[in-house]
Parts: sequence; C-alpha cells; structure tokens
Amino acid sequence: MEAVHDLKEFYSETESLYTKNLILMKLSKLCGNDFTMNDNVTVREKLNSVLRIYTKRKDWRNVRLIAAYCEKIVDSLAPSVTTILCHQKHLSLGVFGEEDVIISSPLPPSEIQNILFTNVFPHCPQEAVLQQEIVLNLGMRILVSKPHLLDGILFLRVGWIVKAMKLQLEFKGQSENDIFGLSPSEAMKLLEEVLGKAIL
Repeated sequence: MEAVHDLKEFYSETESLYTKNLILMKLSKLCGNDFTMNDNVTVREKLNSVLRIYTKRKDWRNVRLIAAYCEKIVDSLAPSVTTILCHQKHLSLGVFGEEDVIISSPLPPSEIQNILFTNVFPHCPQEAVLQQEIVLNLGMRILVSKPHLLDGILFLRVGWIVKAMKLQLEFKGQSENDIFGLSPSEAMKLLEEVLGKAIL
C-alpha cells in the first residue's frame, strides 16, 4: 500500500487541479470511492467537489469524466428507457465493437447503472455518461417532439449511435474525441444530425 500512501501525500502537496484529478481517479480504481484521504474526506466526496468546479466552468469533457468516476446516473434515465421500449423499440448499451447488452424490458436505475459501468466504463469512462445523455434525449425529447427521426429504426444501439456521432464530427474536420467536449445542447444537435441522415 506504499503506492497509495504516496498518492495521498502527493495529493496533499500539489496545487494542480489536473494532477489532483489524476490522483483521485487512480485512487478510485485502486481503493474505491469510499477510501478516506488524509483529511478524513472520501475519494467520492472529493470527486464530487471537483465535479462541481468543472460544471461551473462548463468544462464538459472533464464533467463527463469525473461524473463517470462518481458513478453518476441521470435521475430520469430509467423512465427514458421505459419510454423507448413503450414505442416498440429495443435498446442496447455498450461500446461500438464490443459486446453490448440488449434491454427489452423496463429496468430499475441500479440495473442500468450496472450495465453502463460494467460494459461501457472500462472501455471509455466518459462514454458511460454520454450514453446516458443520448438515452435521455431519445426517450424524453426526440420521441416526444421529433419522433419522425426514429421512423423505421426498431433497434437503438447506443454504442453505434455514439460511433456515428464521432464519424459525423470527423466529417466536419474534428477529432472523434471532441464529442466528449460538446455541451449537452451541442451533443443533442449532433445526435439529431446523425438520426436525420439515417432516415434520408
């Protein structure tokens, strides 16, 4: 546990928010979020404090990253999944190119959280949060106000949708990783662009 002790000491000494983030994420992996730091504050509490800073700055890339390490779940995620299923559409969660999990019946938030943080987080922490945003937009916005964007689409593979969004960014001359720096409204707009192309 010498490495953990060194990380705790380095955290106390550094003034760099970026370095503190890296240390907290490392400790989260090594010891879990309930691990207590030198000041008797848990890793989870410190991560949440950092998350508030990034949210205030609207630094969406780091908001998604830290939210993932906090294992955050959007409150209305389960109702969004249920709405999608009620519209006779199947849903899957998982990273493109890897095994995904098909959801064909309503699930409680804890089970959806488990799928995301078991099947998505290990491959890309930020995508575990982005996929929640996409499901929320599909269930609570697009199916309500723009259902035509999903006409003829019976299976919503969220990992594939993320991949299509990345390809759309590359088509515009950006990097696929720029997707994680988009504001929620920009991500929503990109999602609609991709779905619009799918029905042309």
